[in-house]
Amino acid sequence: MIIQLSTSGRSVAGDECGGMLPLKPDMASLSEGSSNFPNRVYENPPQLVEWLADEKLKYAIKPEIEAFDLLHIR
Repeated sequence: MIIQLSTSGRSVAGDECGGMLPLKPDMASLSEGSSNFPNRVYENPPQLVEWLADEKLKYAIKPEIEAFDLLHIR
């Protein structure tokens, strides 16, 4: 069984997105950038993405890369 947690910013913001990472799940999502949805902006500023990536490295958590736009890959 693989334990994967979401670091989504849809319901929380900032450092709260990665608040569960010290629990050391096997994987956790990593959204690579912001996206516009019909009713809101799903905001992932570069500083947050870098912090979440660093935290995943620190705890040896494999990231599930979420790219919603070609520019998120570049």
